[in-house]
Amino acid sequence: MSSTTLEYEDQGLSPVDLLQVEKKYGEERAKRLRDDANDQFVEISLNSKFSSFLHDPWIDPASIKDAAAMFPENRCHVLVLGAGLGGLVYAVRMVQAGVDPADIRIVDTAGGFGGTWYWNQYPGLSCDIESYCYLPLLEETGYVPKHRYAHGDEIRHYANLLMEKWGLADKAVFQTKAEKMVWEEEGKEWEVELIQRRSGEQPLTLTIRAQFVATVNGVLNWPKLPGIPGILDFKSDIFHTARWNYDITGGSPTDPALSKLKGKRVAIIGTGATAIQIVPQLARWAEHLYVVQRTPSGVDAREQKETDPDWFRKEVATSPGWQRERMRNFHQHFTTETPPAVNLVDDGWTRAPSLVVIAGNADGPKTMEEVPSYMQKLHAVDLHRQEKIRKRVHREVENPLVAKNLQPWYPTVSGSIPLL
Repeated sequence: MSSTTLEYEDQGLSPVDLLQVEKKYGEERAKRLRDDANDQFVEISLNSKFSSFLHDPWIDPASIKDAAAMFPENRCHVLVLGAGLGGLVYAVRMVQAGVDPADIRIVDTAGGFGGTWYWNQYPGLSCDIESYCYLPLLEETGYVPKHRYAHGDEIRHYANLLMEKWGLADKAVFQTKAEKMVWEEEGKEWEVELIQRRSGEQPLTLTIRAQFVATVNGVLNWPKLPGIPGILDFKSDIFHTARWNYDITGGSPTDPALSKLKGKRVAIIGTGATAIQIVPQLARWAEHLYVVQRTPSGVDAREQKETDPDWFRKEVATSPGWQRERMRNFHQHFTTETPPAVNLVDDGWTRAPSLVVIAGNADGPKTMEEVPSYMQKLHAVDLHRQEKIRKRVHREVENPLVAKNLQPWYPTVSGSIPLL
């Protein structure tokens, strides 16, 4: 690749040699590569020693209905596997299409609706996608999000609101997992083996039949535990952030006052988007906080704000179909070509065109041979944004050495995009 100098004088940035940046990216990546790859993590479900990390701190045993009672004839018309927002929207669309809510069952291993928002209830939790796009069915419910970026407790509340509105609140079979599905051609229906593991009870296995099965299970509900030698020998309290233990820290999902951490030394392992949200909360309460970092996060400005209902109705929810059009406009800005003239969302995502590689717009390479030049193009487009983020670190962090260690030397497309 030839040396390419990109001038950004109009943004106050000095000329940057793209070749040198690419070299730095490669050097930093090499520092963090490991031969053991995914084996550096412990698969919690396969090792009973780590089962405590799977404990559900949010479960209300009294609210979990018996699975057998939820399938009185061992069947339902529509079976939805997953009670996250995807599963809830699927169930709502079935009701809108004419399916009786009584003929729908929603199965999930959790003890409530919300998916990742059920499991993750750590202090500081909020979504990094604009709520006017992220919260589904806003036009249908007329709901006005409280903030530009919704907090976790509001998202859980909204999930329950959706289920109440469409008569599905009592159609969930919680603490239950589908273990096996077989299509029965003769009856033109699915045979599904379910196992319910209610707290304090023996597992219940039942086989049900459904004409339609929707698999809407997500990937952000499972704790990933580092295989640190001696992790179980640690004498003080330890838990995974995806199963936050407020009995240890104090506070609650709606109250970030972590008063039980006063006078304590606390360590948090990792500096991804989760840690970016948690660390400020821990730092306010712990006597000393240790942040264990492998790779620094690329942290941009979040631009959070409360939603003015009048502004929302005049500027956002302006006409029928507004939310679909807003989401469409959002995705159209992930492009290396010319985006729409109007940026309805105008956030850290839509100002990062190199994220086109995860959005899948049509301007990508058509053959494997085109990939190297396409990635070079993406890195060039992305360079301005990443340079701004690296310079922002030096403005915000007073200690020069600490600031240097917090600079993210990788392109946007290979890292997370936490916004503060």
